[in-house]
Amino acid sequence: MWLVFFPYLGLRDDVVVGPWQLTPAETYDGPWPSDGYERTSRALLAKHRDAGGKPIERMTVAVRSDGVLSPTQPDEEKIARLRRAVQLGVLTANPPWRPDADGWSTSTSDNCELHMWGIVEDQEGFAIERGAVVRNLTGGLRFARETDTIRAPLELHLGMVSRIDADVADATYRALEGDPALRAPLTVDRFGRAIDWLERAWRNSPAIPWDVRANFLKIGFENLLGVSGAWPQARGIRRRFELLLDDFDRGYEALAWGPEEPASRTVTVGGNDHACTDLQHWYVTFYRHRNTTEHPDAEPVGPMYEQGTAFDGPIFQTGERVLRDLLRVELSFAFSEPLYSSTLHRAIARTPRDLDAQN
Repeated sequence: MWLVFFPYLGLRDDVVVGPWQLTPAETYDGPWPSDGYERTSRALLAKHRDAGGKPIERMTVAVRSDGVLSPTQPDEEKIARLRRAVQLGVLTANPPWRPDADGWSTSTSDNCELHMWGIVEDQEGFAIERGAVVRNLTGGLRFARETDTIRAPLELHLGMVSRIDADVADATYRALEGDPALRAPLTVDRFGRAIDWLERAWRNSPAIPWDVRANFLKIGFENLLGVSGAWPQARGIRRRFELLLDDFDRGYEALAWGPEEPASRTVTVGGNDHACTDLQHWYVTFYRHRNTTEHPDAEPVGPMYEQGTAFDGPIFQTGERVLRDLLRVELSFAFSEPLYSSTLHRAIARTPRDLDAQN
């Protein structure tokens, strides 16, 4: 039997993600497959500690969408889709970067770490395996021994309550699954890989330098856009955002891009001058920043962008926001829903439809 859970994701409410339901572990009251399964599962969850050794108060278990915990082992594809959906849903809910941003309202990829444990009824012992290149196994641990715990990584940041964009998470899972409700083509492999690179960029480890994180984002953009080169990608990203104007008429304020951007700037790429928008000018600068970190003879570009536009700020922080925006734009096209907009805007837009359905 198996238990699927997110030990570092502290949701307040239930969230449906495809065939799954994410439920706060502290409020889940079953049904459980058996009493012995419940005892072992609760003992396992209680063993988790933060980096300082304190019990983790908020965790999330993944059950079926009908609220029932299934003990059977999920297949790898379902787990991969769930992991990607939660990653994008949680990272999307993060506020835009500001110099005085409150870290308590921000989650990192580490908070979305998914654990899948084999459960034996009334099991007395457990083991911990960590690492990737070199696997580290610690065995002989006992549930009854108070000092035997499961410590979180040192760099893990735990806020008060984790936030998630439930619409985006659910749509991401359904898109990756190939939902029949898809109204526009979406290249699942490219979309999924772009989420993976965003996830890597958001890891909290200090061992990942900012320039490496920016390169992760660049690879994510390249996967999503399907073209290479600074100017082809700049043209592609502008086109994707401007296509929103054909299908939607509001809600753009949640995006870094704005519908009123004129092509009033000029950028030189490969010896050719191009008229460009603020978005395109920023993107070419972002691309050159990445080149600077990899090619010593490249034109130097610093880590800050300051041009008096909506894209001003650290190259990485603006880049991760634009990539998040672009992923939501792709979902919006796929389902003909304004998933690029704020959750408040979506709630207001749905109210008339909900009232019509009730009547």
